[in-house]
Amino acid sequence: MQIVARDEAQFLEVKREGGIGARRDYIGAPGSMATGTQAFLVERPYPNPRVAPHFHDIDQFQVIVAGDGRMGKKEVKPITFQYADTYTPYGPIVGRDDGISFFTLRAVASGGYFAMPGSKHLMPGRAQYRRYVRHRTRFVDRRRGGARTPDGTGTGRRFRRRPAPWPERGGGTGGRWRMPVLSGLHRIVGTT
Repeated sequence: MQIVARDEAQFLEVKREGGIGARRDYIGAPGSMATGTQAFLVERPYPNPRVAPHFHDIDQFQVIVAGDGRMGKKEVKPITFQYADTYTPYGPIVGRDDGISFFTLRAVASGGYFAMPGSKHLMPGRAQYRRYVRHRTRFVDRRRGGARTPDGTGTGRRFRRRPAPWPERGGGTGGRWRMPVLSGLHRIVGTT
């Protein structure tokens, strides 16, 4: 299992119209084609940030972790998952007054950012599949089999219901899974 702490992620400050954002690369090299997985955090903590409609040449998940706004016509807030197939345009991503931050998770690195509508000629066919899912948190009591917390009580802490795990690209039945842990501790028992 690969674990990367926030202070170990490669940090890049990015000046944008309206404010200064950041990109934190947790797994994979930014802006390069690679065979390994890619995970990075896009932070736009200023009022009304906007990412233009675009697509990528790889399937990907995005997880809204801070702020709220919309992706295209869909309202998003923590914790919303978005999945988009290869060559499927989405957006714009628009934050509200407190900005917006999201993780991008890919089985392999993308070859680029293809702005729409100017890159439509690069799409090999019709757009495929895009899906949004909102996951709620709940309070868990350790006495009822809930999550352990740093203070050992297990009560009054937020714990995310886990979505179905996502297989690695081409992993099929290989038994390797990726699962984001959004807050607190996650302990895997009985794994090698």
